[in-house]
Amino acid sequence: MRKLLQHFLCGAVLVTTFNSFATDCVNCGPKDVSGMPKNSTFEAMEKIASRGVTDKGEIYKIKNYCMRFAQIPQQLVGATIKEMEGTTISIENYLTQPLCQPRAYSNVVQSPMIHVVAEDPTKREEFLQNIWLYYSKKRKQPEIFDQAINAKNTEGETLLDYIETMRLKGFYTEPGQKTALVKIINMLCTHGGVYATQKNMKCP
Repeated sequence: MRKLLQHFLCGAVLVTTFNSFATDCVNCGPKDVSGMPKNSTFEAMEKIASRGVTDKGEIYKIKNYCMRFAQIPQQLVGATIKEMEGTTISIENYLTQPLCQPRAYSNVVQSPMIHVVAEDPTKREEFLQNIWLYYSKKRKQPEIFDQAINAKNTEGETLLDYIETMRLKGFYTEPGQKTALVKIINMLCTHGGVYATQKNMKCP
C-alpha cells in the first residue's frame, strides 16, 4: 500500500509540473534557481524572480527591454528611458527587476537591467551617468538612483558584486576595460554602491 501511494504521489507531482510548464512557460529551459527547491514550477519562480512584478505582460515588456538595453549605444540611453516612460511600467521596475539574462551565468540566474552596464564597460561607462542625470535633473529624486544601483540579481549580487564576478570569470580581457571599470566603480561608490556577496570587498 505504501509503495502504491508513493507511485500515485509521484505521478501527481509530475502531471502538475508538466501542466504548469505547458501553460506558463515563457522562456523555457532549466528553471532551477539557486537556493530554491528542485522541481519548483515556472510560475512560482517568476513571482520570486520578479519581486513584485507579477503581470505576465509587464514581465514580457521588461525582458524585451533587457535585450534592447544591451544593444543601444550610450547616446541613446536617454531616448530609451523616455520611451520606457511612455509605458505602464515604472523606470525603477525596468532597471531593477531581476528579469534579464546575465552574460556571466546560465539562464537559471536573472539580473536587473542595470547590471547590463558591467557586461561591456568600454561601451557603457556613460550609461550610469545618463541614468543619474535622469533621476537627479528630470525627476529630482537622485536617491532613487542610489537605491537602483544596489538592485540584486537572483544570486544576491549588486552591480558591484557582479562586476567582481565577471572579473573573476575572466570576462575583462580587452584593452581599455580596466580604465572604464575604474570609472564605473567610482561612480557606484560615490552614490552609495555596496558589495553584498563579496564580503572581503568594500568601496574606498
